[in-house]
Amino acid sequence: MLQRLIDFFLPERLLVSSRERWLAAFLAFVAMLFIAGLSQPFVGPQGLPYVVASMGASGVLLFALPQSPLSQPWPLVGGHLISAVVGVLCYRYVPDLRLAAALTVGLSIALMYFTHSLHPPGGAAGLGAVVGGSEIHELGFTYVLVPVGLNVLLLLAIAMVLNNAVNGRRYPLSLGRKRQRFARLPGWGLGRASFSDRDLQAALQDMGVLMDISREDLNKIYSLAVLEANKRRLGEVACRDIMTPDPLALEYATELEQAWALMQAQGLKAVPVVDRFRRVIGVVTVADFVAHASARKGRGPLLERLGRMLGRSPEQEDEETVIGQIMSTPAITVAAERHVMEVINVFTEAGIHHLPVVDERKKLVGMVTRADIMRAMSVCCL
Repeated sequence: MLQRLIDFFLPERLLVSSRERWLAAFLAFVAMLFIAGLSQPFVGPQGLPYVVASMGASGVLLFALPQSPLSQPWPLVGGHLISAVVGVLCYRYVPDLRLAAALTVGLSIALMYFTHSLHPPGGAAGLGAVVGGSEIHELGFTYVLVPVGLNVLLLLAIAMVLNNAVNGRRYPLSLGRKRQRFARLPGWGLGRASFSDRDLQAALQDMGVLMDISREDLNKIYSLAVLEANKRRLGEVACRDIMTPDPLALEYATELEQAWALMQAQGLKAVPVVDRFRRVIGVVTVADFVAHASARKGRGPLLERLGRMLGRSPEQEDEETVIGQIMSTPAITVAAERHVMEVINVFTEAGIHHLPVVDERKKLVGMVTRADIMRAMSVCCL
């Protein structure tokens, strides 16, 4: 019985870093300082607590939970304005103050649901229009625009500036969002269960309750969980354990014909390009040769144009002659100490098949391919 009481009252431990906790507190402090200063001239000292209470609650969401669906711009703006309108209407046309307050909160929730603008602090903005006192009552519908609307827009602008100024944060979620058809799950068959965004949406709908987490975050959490599980199954296998050491490397000024001959002789489809300190500055692939041959002037089959590109003539002095002119850059590299399961995501996201491996000084030490990882997985997981 005692244990049940403890479990009931004690919350689960928040898995949030100390940096994130103090950062959220500081950003909210800066935002509320601006909000309080803007509100006071409009509602006076007595009405200020009701307005700031609503904005303060929104500040918790926008700076402590910036990725929550409840924290996004439309819920922030729509939730506040809709609730504020409901509050003004209920105060004007419902004579009993207690009934007006209750109706305000209930109707605000219903309308926020229907308009996809659910934002809990919006209920406080609506309630403030009912119980906020004479200074707020005198504003009437002006209360919806000033101070509520003005404060909401100011808070939104501050949240966008401050959240995006901090490395690792993105607000709103739609900023820089990439459309994902399938979950990017590591493993290539090792404990993987691919699903589409529609599948995830259907699963959330089947639960029948609002989840205060975005589909993108759910996808990411599942991907990371699968990654950790696969790392545990595979063991401590790093890139240095499976890479091809001391691979062939080309320099920027290597002639195209010479580079092509070396790649063909060794059966290579991709070769890193390095500077004089052996730091990777690019990667050249067979696809790079083909792409540049296809884009060259003149007619004829692709192989003929490729041959003309490799066999330079005086008429072609203004066209590509060295590897540095056709290589893919900037080069995507991976650290030698990085776990092979983490590298799978790099391959998947970049859409490549070869990765130069570098040491702590960023110098080329090896080359790893998708085939190398598949071999390591087949050996370790048998």
